[in-house]
Parts: sequence; structure tokens; C-alpha cells
Amino acid sequence: MIRSSLAPIIFSVLLSCGLIFLTSSTQADPVHPRCVEAIDMEGKSSVDFYNCGRLSTGLSTYFGSDVDGIRSGLTYSRPYDGSTTGAGYYGYQYVGDLAGQLTLLRTYENPGGNAVTDALLLVRGLQDGWFREDHYIKTVAKVPFGNRCASGIHNVSVISATRYRYSVRATPFDFVLPNQRTQYLQKKFDNILDSSVTIRDRSTKNALAGASVGKEKIYQSLSFCANCCLANMVFEVDLEHPIDGYGRLIEAQIGLPINYGTTTLDAQSCLTELLNGKANEKLSKYELRLPASEYHDLISQFLTHCVQDA
Repeated sequence: MIRSSLAPIIFSVLLSCGLIFLTSSTQADPVHPRCVEAIDMEGKSSVDFYNCGRLSTGLSTYFGSDVDGIRSGLTYSRPYDGSTTGAGYYGYQYVGDLAGQLTLLRTYENPGGNAVTDALLLVRGLQDGWFREDHYIKTVAKVPFGNRCASGIHNVSVISATRYRYSVRATPFDFVLPNQRTQYLQKKFDNILDSSVTIRDRSTKNALAGASVGKEKIYQSLSFCANCCLANMVFEVDLEHPIDGYGRLIEAQIGLPINYGTTTLDAQSCLTELLNGKANEKLSKYELRLPASEYHDLISQFLTHCVQDA
């Protein structure tokens, strides 16, 4: 017979070795995308487990394909609203956990039609991707992105407890001015030149400021559409040393051959020539990779040789 004084010790050893399992009565489920939508797009400060159940009653979910770079997470379709384009859908992907009980989600929203806008959402209350009945989810920060090739998210992953890395698809416009699309569309282009950017970006910023051609010509001379993919832009965010929500550029990845040949857009044709020249210099056959320093050098060349002649 085991002496009573030894019983707690033996129990602890068996538990630590995984030979005894403790179960909890606390229910846990993946959070319904309708509840993430509520804190993301509808201004709710938080949603608890039971309110989430009420919000999502009768709304079925489905998982997209892993190979679908746009809609590959847990998704729900909004009830049909009678419009010709439909009410669209909303979904999210659990990316991973970070320090400070933070969880990173990639969200995507379709309002009806073809457009799909992406965002990265930092929340609390979803550690390990599970929503427990004694928890609530709360938005900590949101970084909005664009639609497909127009700054839509290509990939995202957590690489440490305080850092995550993501890539966005880029049109020629977004390649030259990464993460500036929204500001441009809001007619705040002048503020871009004075915004907070990384030290490595300053040469590009100064070149933009000093270009003799009006800034409008940069937009007018570069393809801008959601299907005009040129590159993937890879960024890294460090929560311990934040720059802004978009982080610092790591590299640009340009697929070869480049499908932007000679066009009526002179600056774009010039950009293509610069990229092809760089690909020949690096003997790249299928993909041209430009680390941040080489990318900024190429953009300086673009602004010197292409924009002023546009």
C-alpha cells in the first residue's frame, strides 16, 4: 500500500509525464467569423463567448482551400440581401500567438462582387486559436491592406514571440510606393512624404520629394488594377521595436519573365527595363529577389531615370 504522504508526489510525477490527464469542463471552439467581423468592422469593443453564439446563430461556416491565397480560412457567407452582387462573405485565418497574450489573425472581407480586402488583426482572447467560454475577444490593433494584386496579403507567419512576417501582392504602383495606396486614394499624397518610415526608406522618400515631375504622374504612369500583379513585397513587424503597423521591408520578389513590356506608360516601361537589367545582372531565371537595400537603390534609379522623363 502506498503511504499517504507519498501519494501527492507520485500523482505529480505521473501528471508531469503525461500518464494522468486532467479534463476541464470549460468549453472551447474556434471562434465564428461573424464574431471576428463584429469587433473588426462594426466597432464592438469586445465579444464574449455567449454573445458570439447569439451573433452567429444560423450562420454556417466553411473552410476554404489551402491553395486559395484569398479565401483559405474559416469563412461564412452573409445572408442574401436581394442585391445583384450578393451580400458577400467574411473570414479569417489564425496565424499564431505572440507575447502579451496576443493572437495574430489575417482577415478578408468581400462586400459582394469580386473585390476582397485583407487586414491583419491583433486580438486578445484567442490563444492557440480557441475561444473559451470564460473568455472574450478584443481587438488590440488593425492594419488594413488591399484587394488581390492591389496590396492584398499573399502570406503571413509568426516567426517569434514578438515578430511576424508577411508578404503582399504588388502592382507596379504598389511596388514603387508600397503601403501608400490608401493614402493616395484619400488625396493625402503630400502627407506620405512626411510619414514615419524606416531609416532605409529615407533615400526613396527624399528622391520622391525632389522629383521634378508632379507626384500625380507617378500614379498616372503605373498600372494600378487589382489584377496587375508584378511582385510580392515581404515585410517584418517587430512588436518590441515598432515602426508602424506595416513594419520594415525585407525584400521584393519579382516573378520572371516580367509581363509588363513596352506600353504607352513610359515610366512603367522604364521600370520593366530596370528590373530586366537587374535580373540579367543577377542571372535570375524564374524569380528576381531584391533585398531591401537593392530595392531602394533600384527605386532611386527609377525616380532619377524614369519619372523625370515620363
